[in-house]
Amino acid sequence: MRRKFATAIIAIMVMSAVLVMPGVSDEGGMNDTQARAINEEMMRFASQKCIRSLIEGELPSVEEISSALGYSIPEQIKATQVSSAKNISACVYSDITGDSINDVLMRVTTADPVTNEISTDIIALDGSDGERLWSKSFENCVAVALPVSDLNNDNKTDVIIEIITCLPPPPEISYGAVIVVNGCTGTEFWSEYERGEMFEIVILAGIPANLTSANRTDILVTTIKINPIFGTVTSEITAKNGSNGRVLWTKDNIVAGLPVDLTNDGKEEVVIASMQIGKVTMTSDVIAVNGDDGTERWRKHYSDAAFPEPAGDLTGDGENDLTVNIGCCKLEALRGYDGEVLWNMRV
Repeated sequence: MRRKFATAIIAIMVMSAVLVMPGVSDEGGMNDTQARAINEEMMRFASQKCIRSLIEGELPSVEEISSALGYSIPEQIKATQVSSAKNISACVYSDITGDSINDVLMRVTTADPVTNEISTDIIALDGSDGERLWSKSFENCVAVALPVSDLNNDNKTDVIIEIITCLPPPPEISYGAVIVVNGCTGTEFWSEYERGEMFEIVILAGIPANLTSANRTDILVTTIKINPIFGTVTSEITAKNGSNGRVLWTKDNIVAGLPVDLTNDGKEEVVIASMQIGKVTMTSDVIAVNGDDGTERWRKHYSDAAFPEPAGDLTGDGENDLTVNIGCCKLEALRGYDGEVLWNMRV
């Protein structure tokens, strides 16, 4: 049971990352907004898949997940293959050396077709000559690396490494981590580790956000713990100072937290999806909180699963609004600064 669920979670996280992780691009660089969009989509996709699987009582197989996403299992990682498969699964480009030339953050995954375990290497390369700047290896882990502005004021882009989930062989315990490092040297600034209990699956991700100032990057760390034995999900989101990891605020029972500037002041609020799962029912709250201290601005309640998304300006007033996906078939638009319903539709 645990191995099947672990395999499903790894497949979800890897393939969701593949769906949104940029490949070779003529434009080259990636800014905080692009990195944030990648992580928001990855966490939202993984959260919905994991939680819905638990509610429905059916854990998807790797093949089912692949098929649903339009991917086929490559020949080199099918269970019939004896040797492990290693491949460069994604590259991200950003200037981490400060020479105005894009460098490369390369993610290399190794899949063992016998045990279904996946390990990740993160390798930083100088874009001008391909020289290895630093590398980090994470055995039995799914990990990604994303650039995140300049956190230590050295005029160079720094990097978030997300150990999204680690599933070592039993009796070891699942864990995840967010590690913030100097982009040029790989030296750690701070980190957030979270270990699960027995049989728990831990998923972590960090999203860059301008919570306290338009000129300072902070980080939203989302933690999800899933226990497939008891069918429980616990979660929280913690806002942290990007440069030193100091906790700004924490919210529990969170499926996802998305940074978006709802007041047009350059600082971002956080739109939270909170879910309550009963034996046969599910309800949700969509909550907007101030980014600097987590105090609530407004709240909307729904009698089904509800997942908010930033929608840009829907009213023509120059400010950001939201849409909320409700259950299977309803979309609702909300005015960003006060949560007022603008319209809704059912399909």
